[in-house]
Amino acid sequence: MRREICFIYPWATFGGVERMLLNRAAAFASVNAPIRMNLHFQHNAGGLKHLTEAIGRLSLSGFCRIVETLPDDCDLFVAIDSEEAVNTLCTQRLRYIVECHTAYAENRTYLKRLPESCEKVLVPSAEFLKKIVMEHPRLSKRCELVRNFVPWDLLPNENRKEISLPGWHRRPILFLGRMDGLKNPSELLDAFEVIEANRPGQFLLLFCGPIMPEFDLQKELKTRRLMSSCVYMPPVPFTSVQKLLRAIATRKGIFVSPSRDESFGLSAAEAISYGVPVVLSDIEAHRSLTGTHREAFTYALGDPKGLAARVFAVIDNYEYMLNAVSDLRKSLSSTSFLSDWNKLMTELKL
Repeated sequence: MRREICFIYPWATFGGVERMLLNRAAAFASVNAPIRMNLHFQHNAGGLKHLTEAIGRLSLSGFCRIVETLPDDCDLFVAIDSEEAVNTLCTQRLRYIVECHTAYAENRTYLKRLPESCEKVLVPSAEFLKKIVMEHPRLSKRCELVRNFVPWDLLPNENRKEISLPGWHRRPILFLGRMDGLKNPSELLDAFEVIEANRPGQFLLLFCGPIMPEFDLQKELKTRRLMSSCVYMPPVPFTSVQKLLRAIATRKGIFVSPSRDESFGLSAAEAISYGVPVVLSDIEAHRSLTGTHREAFTYALGDPKGLAARVFAVIDNYEYMLNAVSDLRKSLSSTSFLSDWNKLMTELKL
């Protein structure tokens, strides 16, 4: 019998949680799992239309749908970083668990107030699980690892036109994600000053993602006199992320994340999965992603010169780095997620 699971998230955007939900639907479809995901967003922040299109385009409608209200027939509700949803589920006495995916500490303080009626707290990586347990020891027995992944071997290559980058003669350095203090794009700009000073005209910064009010990209570029060395792209629709990364790979570019913290590091994992060498800050999540190749792909957070040096090392040894990311992506497939999910369902007797 098919299980109906409802996932509740505050905002429908172009972010990592929405991509994670699509990835899970692809994993369930790949094994014809007896499950349907009901996705309920409390607010539409511009991503709902594109998410609906992605579900159809990827032929996932049999395993995933968007619902405007909470269904009456769900076996389980999953509140993703939403205290409002937790309160609603408690009031209606519905069976629920919580998922915590936010690397923003202030956005997970709700865990301090989590009721006893919450059966589980799911987290996307072993490193993040340790952090949550340290912050909230009373939840230690309820915390459960359900590993994040990238369906690089599952999602079909669409017939639609690939993303074609302009005829730049410079090699692209991609920053993909939100631009704010946590994601730390300023450190990449500091590093790019060093890069331009040492190898002028060889590289192009490509920023793709939402710009938060605290970060003024135009001002940062003007201050550093980098206006002619940078291109900004707004957030791309869900199925276009892999297309963008493949376009970067075709141009022999790299992906950079100077992030101060991550719960998993989905954008970096996607870059690795689609064949783009990476330069990542040496934080726990990135160490896990890079494994035995950590030294080749990471630099010390807070060291722009070290970031620049790592960019040069990756570029100068590009073929080796391609082989390394090909090796790393094997651990990012859906196998671990499906194993974790089946274990969870057994524990919940679903």
